[in-house]
Amino acid sequence: MGLADSIYLFKVLLRYKGQRQRVWSLWGLYCELILSRLIPSFAQSKLRNVLGMKVEYTDRRALDGLIADIFIKRVYDIQLAAAKPFIVDCGSNIGLSILFFKQAYKTAEIIGFEPDRCTFEKLRANVSFNRLQNIRLYNAAVSDTDGRAILYSDYNNRTAVGMSLTNRLEGKGLVPIGSEVESVALSRFVDRTVDLLKLDVEGVELKIIRELHDRDKLKFIQNVVIEFHRDLNNNRTNLGRYWQY
Repeated sequence: MGLADSIYLFKVLLRYKGQRQRVWSLWGLYCELILSRLIPSFAQSKLRNVLGMKVEYTDRRALDGLIADIFIKRVYDIQLAAAKPFIVDCGSNIGLSILFFKQAYKTAEIIGFEPDRCTFEKLRANVSFNRLQNIRLYNAAVSDTDGRAILYSDYNNRTAVGMSLTNRLEGKGLVPIGSEVESVALSRFVDRTVDLLKLDVEGVELKIIRELHDRDKLKFIQNVVIEFHRDLNNNRTNLGRYWQY
């Protein structure tokens, strides 16, 4: 954990300074992440307790990164107006984002997409372990068309985060290996108000936004969180122009 993570944690703890139990829980989680990185044997189990929730995982380093982003930096901490929000989670990975959303909005209805079979099994297990309700999961990649697509992962670490329908792994100096997966167009799942759309799709975000725009579905999206990839032919102008009509 670096200085930036510590600063984020400090800000979060200040926000909850009147809630002693939550402060201690976050501080304990932060200390656990430090131990996990300093002492590899500390986290040998493939089942982890994260703020009272059971999490099954495959790759420890990937898990630590997800915990830091989602629960320490709180990158998805958005205040939604709806009492029972409808959340669309594209790129659910093993489900930490869904756990976070359910912790914040217990009555939320969530649909989650994860294309990799092994990762999807962990996602499904984590939803089941924690007895989450009103969740629909799809073992599919979100793109701009229905059909089949090639999902690329790192040959030397098949379970790491960063799997993509693009060739961005090769651009990072990694050795990509492809496997065929189902792909779905997001527009057919968007037929009512979406209180939050989360896109963590490793370079396919522009295709998805364009397809929603072309199908006149952007009008349903109230809030969106996008993991932005500068290493591809994406730029803020390309993404932003779809939100200005």
